[in-house]
Amino acid sequence: MRKPVKILLAIIAAMVFLIIIAIFTLPFFIDPNNFKPEIASRVKDKTGRELTLTGELKLSIFHG
Repeated sequence: MRKPVKILLAIIAAMVFLIIIAIFTLPFFIDPNNFKPEIASRVKDKTGRELTLTGELKLSIFHG
């Protein structure tokens, strides 16, 4: 009975570890500036207002 519990806990721990690694590495591989036109278009569709995004956008895990 203990062996299946250990295997399950190991799988859960591995999944949590992979999710944490993904959260910390994605900002290095995704450029949010590529999505500026899509963001502005969706705001226009949903609200009817124009959105102008000036400056560089950046992803961050912790705001600071």
